[in-house]
Order: sequence, then C-alpha cells, then structure tokens
Amino acid sequence: MASPLLIDPQRTEILEFLHDPDPDPERYRSTWRRGAARILITQATLRDIGRVFGRREIPWLVIKGADITTRQNPPVFARPEERPFGDLDVVIHTDDLDEVRQALRSEGWIALQEGELAERYLQEEGYAWQAQREGQMIEVHHRLWGSLPREATARLFAEAQDSPELGPTALRPSLPWAWVLAAFHIWLSPHRDTISVRDLALIAIAGGGDFVSEVVRLGCELGAALPLIAAAAVALDPHVVPPHTVTSENYQTLHRDIISGLHEDLRWVERRLHPEVSRPQRSHARMTLARMLAGRKTRHGWRLVGRSIWPHPGTVAVETPDQWSWPRRRAASVWRRIR
Repeated sequence: MASPLLIDPQRTEILEFLHDPDPDPERYRSTWRRGAARILITQATLRDIGRVFGRREIPWLVIKGADITTRQNPPVFARPEERPFGDLDVVIHTDDLDEVRQALRSEGWIALQEGELAERYLQEEGYAWQAQREGQMIEVHHRLWGSLPREATARLFAEAQDSPELGPTALRPSLPWAWVLAAFHIWLSPHRDTISVRDLALIAIAGGGDFVSEVVRLGCELGAALPLIAAAAVALDPHVVPPHTVTSENYQTLHRDIISGLHEDLRWVERRLHPEVSRPQRSHARMTLARMLAGRKTRHGWRLVGRSIWPHPGTVAVETPDQWSWPRRRAASVWRRIR
C-alpha cells in the first residue's frame, strides 16, 4: 500500500493553499509537517540509491520533483514541502538497466509490472521501469520519452552536474535541463495543475543569467520548440499559476523570452498551430502530427501518431483488468484515447 507521505500527500489541500491569496497558516500546519517528513524520507532514499549505484559505479541522475525539492545550490523552493510528488524519478544509461534492476531488487524494491508483455513494452518503446518498496515508488528512466530524439538521454548526461551529497556517481540536471524536462512532461501529461506548472516559474527564477538562452538552445537542439512553447504558455496563465504563489514576477518576462526565442525555430507546419499552444490539452495530437510533418527527430518516429489511438500491447496490459478478454481490453484502451 502506498504511503500517504510520498504518494499524492494532501495534494488537494496544497492546491487550495496555492489558490488562496491570504491562507490561514494554522489550517495547513499538518500539511507542512507531512511535506517536511516527505522531503526527509526522499533525501534518505536518494542517498541509499546513491550508495547502491555508487558501489557498482553506475552513473545516475535524479530528476523532476525529487530533484527540485532537494536541490540546494541554488534552491528552487523556499518551502519544498509545498511540492508534493508521487514517485522518485531517476535516469540511467540504457545499457545499465539490467544491472540497475538487479541491484534495486537486491535492496527490496519490487517491480510494479512483471510478465512478457510488460518486458516487451519496456524494451521496445517504454522509458521507465517502476518499482516500489515500503510505500515508496521509483521510476528508473533508462531513456527519455519517445517524443524526444534518441540521443536526448546522452545529451542530458553530458551536461549534468555532480551531486556528491547523494553519492559518488550521482548527478543532477542543469537548471535549463530541469526546466526542459518539466515543460516536456507537462506537455505530455493530460493532467496539469498549479503544482506541476508552477515548477517552471520557480526553476526559471532560480536559473541565473544565461537561463533563457540555454533553454532556447536545448529546445532547438532537441527539436522540441513547439511542446516547450506550449508549456511556457500554460505557465503564463494566471489562473494556472496565481502570481501570489511566485516570489518574483520576473518569471513572466523569462517565459515570454523563452517563447520568443523558440518561436524562431518553428517550421512552417508548426507555426500554423502556434495560436493553439496555450491550449495544449486540446491540440496535443495535432502538435504531434505537425512535429512529424516538420521532420522533427524522435525516438518513436511516426509511431507517435499511431500510438495516440492504438497503444502498445504492453500498455493495454497495464491499463486494463487481466480478467477481460483481449479484444475487450484493446477496445477499452482505444476508447480511452478517442473519447
């Protein structure tokens, strides 16, 4: 059973807090205590992972929520307990996946999905192996999302920064990379709220002098200008990120500059969708098609378009009950995507 400290801890209460311009501190005292406990548990678990991987000389990165809430130089959050997250995300090299799985299993981590279909999906198209231990969940990304170029993971490692407090082989993404990963994940996710989108504003504020130019460089090199513009546009929406939840209004200027810089890299077919980028949840499939027509390099290639309605059998197996017939399971997965 998942621990409430680590899996969606009082997310509704935190959303209410962020959308209240004058919150009562007493009302959220227990929420912050749980959040502080979550951060301490996260730090201890990351050091434990760092010890396991360091002993085997396996390089690894911590990313997303577990990174930005435990980062100290510079910190992204003044109060990291305000940022709940459901799992620990780490990135490894693809060639290290088997050794990493063996190492984590020896430490008591249990895979969430087993079986032929799950393994086939992981090797053919998937990007992360999931496991749990004592209420915590870890996602081990052996490559980045299929909508990015095949070489994106190698570029991430090449520009990562040492994180010795987590172990001898531990790394963290640069802040521009942290923003790109958060933005791309927001574009991919059908569920985006203040908690996740606010990350973009806080990372940008912490980013330093050359932050905008580095984000633009990465977006252009990865061929991801359109998704990143879409995410930045959502971050500028005051209904999604209320201005009182961010310590500086400078994030708005930073995101407008990011959008302006990335717009220069859009190709003709992508530019036609530019008016829709503030509504990525309504135009994700069209943006994916536009990127393919524009010749953007991705690990999945044209499979991205087909998978938007016809998922991999391994995905069907995860999404639907085992007791159903296969035609019913396939139909349910397709219906989930077209409704």
